[in-house]
Amino acid sequence: MFANCRNFLNIFSMFLIVIGAVCWGILGFFNIEVLNVLLGEKISKIAYCSIGIFGLYGVHLYIEYSKRLLADSPIETLEHHIDPERTYEDQ
Repeated sequence: MFANCRNFLNIFSMFLIVIGAVCWGILGFFNIEVLNVLLGEKISKIAYCSIGIFGLYGVHLYIEYSKRLLADSPIETLEHHIDPERTYEDQ
């Protein structure tokens, strides 16, 4: 049950991050605050706050995803392949 809730949370957070990125892009290119136009000033502040919170959650997702990729890769860490005794002159 918790896996389904977490999966929904991950998908919903990515959806809000994309919406936030599109809104910032429209604001940057056309100087139009889309959420303010669509939702009104007070509700758009709530929407921007929730997008920001889910953006922070997206950072957490990115870190967890990166850890999984490193754990599944054949090269687990760079330190595993570095020989501290070898110098550049040895090459």
